[in-house]
Amino acid sequence: MSKQHLRFERHHSFLVRLTEKLHWPHAESRAHKNLRILHTAILYATLVLLGYLLAQLLIIAR
Repeated sequence: MSKQHLRFERHHSFLVRLTEKLHWPHAESRAHKNLRILHTAILYATLVLLGYLLAQLLIIAR
């Protein structure tokens, strides 16, 4: 094997070990994905309701 090929293999194995240590790409389970979607939906609903409340308060203040 050539030096360049050995260097590539060493670099590749380093990257594989690094990604395993960092858990990347993150293997997101179905439950985690559903929970993230639920949190996002709750956040958006809260922002919409706060915006509506602020608009109502501005109308009342006039």
